[in-house]
Amino acid sequence: CISSKNSKELMIHLKNSSDFEKASTVFDRCFHLSKDFFIELWQEGITNNNAVAHHKYALYLIYQQKKYDESIPHLKESIRQGFTRSYFSLSRLLQSHYHNDKHAFKVAFEGMKKGDKYCQCLFGYFTAKGIGTSKDHSKGVEAMLKSEFNDFYENLPTDIAIYLSKIEGREEESFKWFERAFEKHQTKETINNYGVCFLRGFGTERNHEKAFEIFKLGEAQNDCISMYHIGFILEGKEPIKSLEYYKKAAQKGFVPAQLKYSFLRKEKDAEESMKFCKLAADQNDSESQFVFGFINEDKDPDVSLEYHKRASNNDNVKSLEILSK
Repeated sequence: CISSKNSKELMIHLKNSSDFEKASTVFDRCFHLSKDFFIELWQEGITNNNAVAHHKYALYLIYQQKKYDESIPHLKESIRQGFTRSYFSLSRLLQSHYHNDKHAFKVAFEGMKKGDKYCQCLFGYFTAKGIGTSKDHSKGVEAMLKSEFNDFYENLPTDIAIYLSKIEGREEESFKWFERAFEKHQTKETINNYGVCFLRGFGTERNHEKAFEIFKLGEAQNDCISMYHIGFILEGKEPIKSLEYYKKAAQKGFVPAQLKYSFLRKEKDAEESMKFCKLAADQNDSESQFVFGFINEDKDPDVSLEYHKRASNNDNVKSLEILSK
């Protein structure tokens, strides 16, 4: 039927078959064979009120014609007839074009309950990101992996890597996903995640030279976290250069760098040390607030009290103990 390009005959054949997946495959083959015949086929399918034809026509309206409103009735009709793949397409449309996150999540959840693996993966994605529902990263990624919809979740390597990193015994697997994320896109996030694996020996052999090379890529992107890590690597062998990196990262507002630089300068430049400790404390970091409160206890009791109160409001146990005395 496909080779003869007889759309009526082919639709009769598909109508007599209740196999939606088979029908979907036939439509896809026709699309690659001849787009004109593909259009003729779904037109014939719409005339015959075929579920898969409604679905394919909706996709044509969405991706080729940008006629989003017109596509929705066809997706709904396809769903009504039991083609669960349309739940996935409708959910994605609601979220990406209409930005109706709650409705999109509801549709994906309904499709998942019907046993659609694509909807299960999308449900997982929405849950991991907190789209239309409360965020639960681990639950979401677990649902994506269970769906076995590789084509979708392989585009989210960092999420999968983070999920696996929390499971004991899966460090090497997690490392491979961090590596895949780095190779796919060298962003500040993927650079630091990949570099930290070598810095700590997470899922791979510890290699500070390799980590240094990776963090230099982050420095080239003006990333303060990479600068901080470079400072750490250089601390033992090139302390002056290390201090420079800590300061650069601190000046860019990275709290751990501000605290580290403050600590390293407290003996040689108390004023500079105090300045950077306050910068960290004023970013609502509880440990910095405690430290700044502690070092001001004799110099300025009022300031000390203020920062201990701030730290205690952020559940800092040490400040809470001081205030309870």
